[in-house]
Formats: sequence, structure tokens, C-alpha cells
Amino acid sequence: MEKRRDLVSSRSPPKCPNFFKFIYRDLEPWFETWISIDIITKAKKQAAFRAVIVEGKLFVYTGMVPDVDIMFDFMDKPSNRVKNGSLPLPLLRYCTTEAHLDIPFPDCNFIIWGYKGLQITCCGLSPRPEVNKQPWDVQFKKIKQGSQAQTWAKKIARAHWKGNPDVESPIRMDLMQCNDTNLWGTEIIRQNWTEEAKAGYEHSKLSDQFIRYMLKAMPWPVPKLNYWPVSSVDLCRSIKFAVDWGNTNPSKVEAIGKSAQQLMGSISMDRVYDYMFHLMSQYAKLQDFKPVPPSSAQQVCEEPLLCFADEKQKEVLKESAVTAVSSTPSCTLIRRPNPDFFNIWAEQKQKMIDFFSIRKSYFFQFRVILVNSNYQFDFQ
Repeated sequence: MEKRRDLVSSRSPPKCPNFFKFIYRDLEPWFETWISIDIITKAKKQAAFRAVIVEGKLFVYTGMVPDVDIMFDFMDKPSNRVKNGSLPLPLLRYCTTEAHLDIPFPDCNFIIWGYKGLQITCCGLSPRPEVNKQPWDVQFKKIKQGSQAQTWAKKIARAHWKGNPDVESPIRMDLMQCNDTNLWGTEIIRQNWTEEAKAGYEHSKLSDQFIRYMLKAMPWPVPKLNYWPVSSVDLCRSIKFAVDWGNTNPSKVEAIGKSAQQLMGSISMDRVYDYMFHLMSQYAKLQDFKPVPPSSAQQVCEEPLLCFADEKQKEVLKESAVTAVSSTPSCTLIRRPNPDFFNIWAEQKQKMIDFFSIRKSYFFQFRVILVNSNYQFDFQ
């Protein structure tokens, strides 16, 4: 397999997207204590697998990515908290929250297979042909085309969610109780992926964008700019408030939708690779030891992975593989912000969410008072 040659480019590297600064926040728990081999070993109990990159192997940016020893656990729900004053475990996962210390890593929606030289497909990093997902750049193009097939005004004015609730997720089970179009303005669908696969995934295309509001479990970066927050407390009423507000403020909610789509468009695969590169580089700076592959470790190569794949998986893997080396350097990482920046950001975000929750409460009080009086109340 061809290794990545040193980057030589006359072009200036672009500035990384603003959200890259959260790499610093995610690694902040180890700024003072560093990451030791002992704490890595302790994290093994919660990890799905261990990845060690030494001298450019697993086949990464040769000469660019430093040696790292990382534990991954690719479950959706964050679980890493500090207990009894102990040191936090450096554990990479798909999701995190302000209350958790899991280090977020790009998930398999981006189909991470060819990482500009890194060839890795294991556990949560593999493509997911079982749910008919395509490489991110291909998938987003179809999503955008689907969203433009109908004007906002002609889209169905309901909140939509389709998925599998049987994954030990209380919030998904609660969501199933909100499936009442007339009462809550929702369309909640239980997805059976086995049956959907038999039908050729005709009813689960992400490019089918005919509903105004899509419900997602994890929030986007900025409330009311990229998404509308929905509280897990009194969930059905919170969804109903969001739908009613959106239907009475079409221009405002359409702007939120466009802003979210612009954010999605800015996250190209090049930026996803850059995020992985900068995260691993900053992580490596916090290690107080030189990584050494364990005696039981096996080098990851392309051929064995394809041997284990079925025909559908092979098709997706080959489609998403990076076959050419990038001619441009990685984006330039923003300097580490003042530590107060993240605290202020979290406080402002929570205040905005609390504000929406209060407005929801007032909204339903006014509805109870005014509905029987034949008045229409436009809450803005």
C-alpha cells in the first residue's frame, strides 16, 4: 500500500472551522495530569478496541501524525465521568455532553475508510451498508438535492423521527409515546432494519426531505442558529411547541434550516480528516510516554479487511476508499482559547435552552386560556 509522501504545496492552508476549537475543551481534563500508560491501561476496561499508531502505521500521514496510543469505545451514549476525585479516563467515543468527559470522534456517518493514507475499518469506524449509508460527500449531495426538491412552504408541517427504539434508550421509548399527528404534530416511525433491507431501503433514504422538522437525539452546536432545542422533560409538549412556533414563524425556522445545511456543507471529508488529524496531534502532546504496540497487536492492512467483508460491504468500502493523496495541507488549527471561553459558551447555551423551556410553558398556558375563546394566539 502506498504511504503518504511529505506534503509539498505552494497553497496556504485554510483556517479550520470554528468548532475545531472544542478539541482543546475535550482534552482539557489532561492538560495538567498528562496521559500516562497507566491511565490508558485503566481505560481498556471501557474500550471496544485499542489503536496504536507508531512510525506512521496504521498507515497515516507519514511523518505528520505523531505516535499515539488511544482507546476507542464506539457506543452512542457517553458514559465517562470522574468518580471520587479519580483521574478521568481518556476514551474516544461518538458523543459527549457538558457533563461527560468522553472525547468525541467522527462517527460512521462519515464512512471513515480511506484517511488520506490511513486505512482503517474496525468496530465503529466501518461503513454501514446494513443501513444503506453512503460515503458522506456522496450522501450530503443527495440530501441537499432532496431538500431542494420541494419549497419549504410545501413540505409537510410535522416533526419526523424514524429509527429503532429498542436500543436501551429511554428517550427513544419516551419519543414513541409522542406519535400523534393531531395532538403533537409528529410522525414517529419504528424502523425495522431487517425488513427494510429486504425491501431495498426504499423507505429509509436520507435524501427524502419532505418533512419540515427532523428530530435528532444529539444537539448541533448553536441553539436557534443550527437547530431548535427540545427538552427531554415533558417531551411531547416540547416537540409540539417547536412545531407550532415553526409553523407560525416560517421565515425564521427556514433560516435555521438553511444555517444547519450550511454547517453540514462545511463539514466535507477533508475537514473530517483534518479534525481527526488535529485531535490526534493534540492528544499526542499530552502523552508522557512513547507508544509501543502491544505484543498481541496486529497491523491493520487493507487486504484482510476486504476478505472479511461481504459483497455489499466490499462495494461500500471500495466506493469510500481514498485512492489519491491530498495536494493541499491540513487546515490551520485555531489557537487554544481562553479557558473561560468554554464556560461562557456552555452557560449561554444553557440559558437559551432554559429560555425556550419557559416560553413553552407560557405558550401552553395561553393556549388553554384562549382556545375556548375562539382567539388565535401567535406566540413569537
